[in-house]
Amino acid sequence: MITINLLPHAEKIAAANPLNLKRRPLYHQMRTYEALQQYDLVVNAYNTGTGKTIASLLHLHDLRDENKNVLFIAPTNALIQQHSEDIEQFVNTYNLDFKVQPVTAHTVREIEQSNRPGRTLHHLIRNYLKYEDDTHRRPLILVTNPDIYYYAIFDQYGQNDQRNLFEDFMLRFDYIVIDEFHYYDSKQLANFLFVLAMYDQFGYFDDPYHQRKVCLLSATPTSHVRRYLDNIFGERWLMVSPNDEPSESQYLPTMPSLAPLTLTLMPGEINEWAQGNDTQLVSWLDAGQDGAMISSSLWRINAVREALLPLISEQQMRRITGPESAQSRQTATKAPLILASPTVDIGYNFAKDNKTRQNIDFLVCDARFGDGLLQRIGRAGRVLGKNQTDQPSRAIAILPDAAIESLKELDGYTMTRAEFNQAINDCDTLPEKHRLTQYINSHAITECFYPIFKLGATVPSDYHEQLENLFLRVRDLFAPHSQQTYQNLKQYYFKYQSRQRWLVESKKRITCNKETAVHVRDWLKWLSNTEYSLDYIKPQLPEILEDEEQQQALHAFVTSQFTITKALFNFRDSFQGPTAVIHDPHHQLSSETINQYDLFHLLRHYQLTPPSSRTQFISQFGDTNLEGDFYFQIKGWRAEKISLAYRLRSEAEQDEFDKKWCGRLIGLTGLKVQAKQQGNPVQGLLVKEIVNALAETCLSVMIISPDDMGVATSRLRGTAVWSKPLTVNFPDNTFEENYRIFFGKDAFFAHAELRGYFYQKQHQLCEAIII
Repeated sequence: MITINLLPHAEKIAAANPLNLKRRPLYHQMRTYEALQQYDLVVNAYNTGTGKTIASLLHLHDLRDENKNVLFIAPTNALIQQHSEDIEQFVNTYNLDFKVQPVTAHTVREIEQSNRPGRTLHHLIRNYLKYEDDTHRRPLILVTNPDIYYYAIFDQYGQNDQRNLFEDFMLRFDYIVIDEFHYYDSKQLANFLFVLAMYDQFGYFDDPYHQRKVCLLSATPTSHVRRYLDNIFGERWLMVSPNDEPSESQYLPTMPSLAPLTLTLMPGEINEWAQGNDTQLVSWLDAGQDGAMISSSLWRINAVREALLPLISEQQMRRITGPESAQSRQTATKAPLILASPTVDIGYNFAKDNKTRQNIDFLVCDARFGDGLLQRIGRAGRVLGKNQTDQPSRAIAILPDAAIESLKELDGYTMTRAEFNQAINDCDTLPEKHRLTQYINSHAITECFYPIFKLGATVPSDYHEQLENLFLRVRDLFAPHSQQTYQNLKQYYFKYQSRQRWLVESKKRITCNKETAVHVRDWLKWLSNTEYSLDYIKPQLPEILEDEEQQQALHAFVTSQFTITKALFNFRDSFQGPTAVIHDPHHQLSSETINQYDLFHLLRHYQLTPPSSRTQFISQFGDTNLEGDFYFQIKGWRAEKISLAYRLRSEAEQDEFDKKWCGRLIGLTGLKVQAKQQGNPVQGLLVKEIVNALAETCLSVMIISPDDMGVATSRLRGTAVWSKPLTVNFPDNTFEENYRIFFGKDAFFAHAELRGYFYQKQHQLCEAIII
């Protein structure tokens, strides 16, 4: 056990208050405001909990008479409502004439019941008065998530709404705030960088009409992020950080922002800690203290609740987790003890009613990554704007054994927050969560070409040179040594569209035409590594596709190739497992009696009744609007957790399977689920419907062979990229249990990190991810 005393922290107060704010602004808030008057992009990299949102909102004063719309991007839906309320309060306090509009997929559906949510969103941006009684149109502050922004820019809405929404998000917002910029992984970072480069390429920062400004609220950006911003903006961006404050600011008055904190670092598991320290928690609560327990694992937080329920009531202890409803999460912050999953890691305020000191007096958390630890510790002892600022807080952080060993020399130290942050950043056994960067110089170029490709089909031909210049700029930004070309990627996406169209047209019958011949040529190349001419293939199509089995095989091939590219266009993850609607009488998953959640999570941790039909479920447990692939009742916790593994039957022998299916991105059908306990397969735990839940779905995956496992493990150890066990059965009745499989986004990340190894091994490197 390691004990560290963290000193209180204070923020400098600005020397002047030129905007006549109710309270004199903090120094970093005024630095941000002044920087946005001079620079196109400003990064505020001050600590969490120091008023960075207000820093970004001060620029609204400069937009007061300019009739410009504002886009505020919050990383999670939970934060959208919180930020919307904060922004609404700000504009009302200072009589700023803006309409604040929170937007999620759910709010768009609520605004207008339609099978075209893209049209509703377009109308909302263009003229929100259509949905209101008011006649005075004010500039819009749209508070939304990055998913909606991504789907608009990357043309993922319906065909009839793509161009309108692309133009809306390209043209109609001239002040853009991206909150918690450090939260995003390398794929998401690449998406934002691409859009910034596109804004700049099309002149929106220089144009007198737009004069676009961007404010990033972030932890200190990594060196590679700073290089990317240098590449795009040169000297037209500025970072506002505690590390670069001018020397004359040392004499400014200060305002307390963080109370003193006694921090204990220890090994173990958070649910076991709760079980062994339940009376201690009760004593803290009885003393009038408010606390939070945060875990990276949903099941651990629910196990904490189970362990504490005999002593702490459900009214005293509330959850803020993914399965909880938005309303439940909002009211849970008032409870004395909050149990939370990573939902609260990003910017979440544990608001209390009229509390004069910090909202969180004690914190217990676990962490595998250094940035996650700092984010969670930063939740405790926030006193900015509070009347009482010297009441100490306490925090207990449960870390991996290796991290405890690495940090043991800090035991007994008294440190500033900055010194502690540096110690964690230097700790190799607590790495940064999103430190994998190879996606950016590989698949990001392919992904980010798609909006360029779509633009090329809609703009006049004299704009095509500008689009090609944009591509060259993005290629230079992401991967200057890449061999990708504008024309190659155009052909790549022409083929993607051709496959999508053919799959729709061939549902009932495959036509022996030129388009089918192209797909057969690709299929034969995949099978035999031989490329035939279309003139050779077309006369033989009736014979090649004579029987049903061959037609199905061709259809499966085209589906697999289409799936790999389609999987690129998800901001979060392309792999979404089956969902289950559950009746939870004892609220072991959430406070909702009927809820919907990931099937595989439920299977691993809970005893479930046999699945029922939707009709049977409603008849037994009552009506619900929720729909899922399966319907269960939770009977209780599993006495022994199960793990889920996967099985695949290969038509190829093992050597051929390893060459053709491993070490590359593939679209895979036929995957079956199996249950394991203590590493051994267990028969009978899963019904047939669950075993086959994924079998008919084509999934974007990457399989690692047993021979490559050592390298893959070494390269990906300590990252947020996970693989699952895979057993492959071969035609000779043999099987191999030591394959691993990556799903969705993890497959792309793993492939990007390992492609150099596979190139050396196979002496080939094809940058295109489909044939």
